[in-house]
Amino acid sequence: MMEGLAGAGVILGGLMATALRPRRKIVWILGSFATSCFALAMTGLAPAGMLWLGAACWSLSGLLYILGSTPMTALLQTIMPSSLQGRVFSLLTTMLAMAGPVGLMLGMDPWIARPRPLAWDDGGLIP
Repeated sequence: MMEGLAGAGVILGGLMATALRPRRKIVWILGSFATSCFALAMTGLAPAGMLWLGAACWSLSGLLYILGSTPMTALLQTIMPSSLQGRVFSLLTTMLAMAGPVGLMLGMDPWIARPRPLAWDDGGLIP
């Protein structure tokens, strides 16, 4: 369900990206990515009994990611020479693909290599 809703958010974001033409692209890109990260964090912090909230935040994150990614790709294509675009985009793809494993390593306790669990209680976040 969550991935289906994220896909719907991505499709909606793609449709919105074709309709919207931001004048200040850098501000638009940074704002979209920052808000997407915030929505992603809210997905993880949603209480277990509120799946609908997590699903809504997950969909919003997908929508906002595409709203930032589309003008970023267009901007890179306009400022990079054609001979370097393949290298630049493969480096960008590699860096984005490394974000997941690096993030998982940062969440591990370095001495005993086990994840630090977080739990949500009525009083707030408990480490």
